[in-house]
Amino acid sequence: MDDRFNPNNSDVKIHSNDGIEFELHRTLLEACTGAFPGLESITAGHSKVIQLAEPGNILSVLFEFIYPREHPDLDDEGFEFVAALADSVMKYEVYSAMFTCNTRMRYAPLNLASQYG
Repeated sequence: MDDRFNPNNSDVKIHSNDGIEFELHRTLLEACTGAFPGLESITAGHSKVIQLAEPGNILSVLFEFIYPREHPDLDDEGFEFVAALADSVMKYEVYSAMFTCNTRMRYAPLNLASQYG
């Protein structure tokens, strides 16, 4: 379980494809995403487990953009990680992460060129 996303009053459990469990809040997922699967079937007072196709390291960063806290800047992440994260951001429509991912993807070719150029 990812300790950053384990609040006592969560009502949604997310499982990554590599077995990491995240305990989140439906209201934040609904407010901060446009296409998160399974939320419509959760009723008040009942928890639900949603299985996602992404690995835990991607979901962990993705969920950091959903909660009201400082968002990661992704400066230390490699191109493949940012590309995988950007795919998930678009898939689940995590609006707060779109600008950061777009910016990192735009400058990734320049960073690669400076490393190997």
